[in-house]
Amino acid sequence: MTNIVRTVQTSRSTGSSHPPAGNEMQEHSPSNTKWQNNAIMYEYAKESKPCMSPIPIQAWDGKAHEEGESRVIHLDLSKDLNTEYPATGMNQLASFVRIKTGEAFTTRATATSQVFYCIRGDGFSETSHGKVRWAQGDLFVVPGCEDITHHASKESTEHGGAAFYWITDEPLCKYLGVTPTVNRFEPAHFTRDALVGAVKKLAADPESKDKNRIGVLLGTKQARGTKTLTHVMWVLFNLLPGKTTQKAHRHTPTALDFAVSAPAKGVYTAMARKIDKDGNLIDPVNAPWKTGGAFTTPPGWWHSHVNETDEDAWVLPVQDAGLFTYQRTLDIRFVPAVLKDIKNMTIQGASFEGEKTYVNSKE
Repeated sequence: MTNIVRTVQTSRSTGSSHPPAGNEMQEHSPSNTKWQNNAIMYEYAKESKPCMSPIPIQAWDGKAHEEGESRVIHLDLSKDLNTEYPATGMNQLASFVRIKTGEAFTTRATATSQVFYCIRGDGFSETSHGKVRWAQGDLFVVPGCEDITHHASKESTEHGGAAFYWITDEPLCKYLGVTPTVNRFEPAHFTRDALVGAVKKLAADPESKDKNRIGVLLGTKQARGTKTLTHVMWVLFNLLPGKTTQKAHRHTPTALDFAVSAPAKGVYTAMARKIDKDGNLIDPVNAPWKTGGAFTTPPGWWHSHVNETDEDAWVLPVQDAGLFTYQRTLDIRFVPAVLKDIKNMTIQGASFEGEKTYVNSKE
């Protein structure tokens, strides 16, 4: 099918290829001078691709949430990212939250989305949307609500208390200079049994070994369009069986991965900037999975999950992919499709999917 683009003349031609001149007799106010002093112009050919601070591959173990007082431990890369506020990715902040046995602790964030995964223990959290009870392996998400008070039960005795993996989009709000005023979704709670049961059902399929990932994407009814947990947050609960290498893919969003469980050695995510003509990673960097720890997967890096052991491993990546999906810039690419492009000597555009027509014809 040939796409035809018709243009509609919307303004009268001036008969000149130059922009119209301004009124030089226009009164000049003090604000004009101040505003003009703040104006900068860049030559497109030289500056259209600015050099930004890269998001590094960084790993953290889980020792911080296993000891000490009740507190928040930010997984902060602000010095690497050149931000004036804590951030793990440009749009997200990941943290560990430790709550000692029998204590209450309040977390605070200016964010549209807050995701809590219970690493250990049990108890309940008080939010402006109501009270939610949780136990190890549960995940819940809430909109807005700056203050959330978490109570660890007296039975939460392992390592002396309960712990969360906590991710918010506070850096996005800080960058935009905004405070959320409208809730874009309603709270949701996923139990450990529901999460594990859904993934094991997928794993029972004989064809699962050939799939790129064996996991479930978490969602809310308000984010059905993007099939994500919230309008910003994307969460995958993923199984990596023993003796498995999950094939490489890449995407625009940054992944903040939490290792739910893994053997002490032999499980890792291999990452590389490039792949070769056969789809193999070139000069990969390995981020080991340490139970209770976390690591980053930078945007655009090809990555493959590898389990060299006989035991299963589980990982929980959290991305800002809800935002990118909505903007049509997710750009997730899988090795087989890229190898097909290489064979055909073609390059796919970043925002295009399938064989859809992207040009509208209007009279």
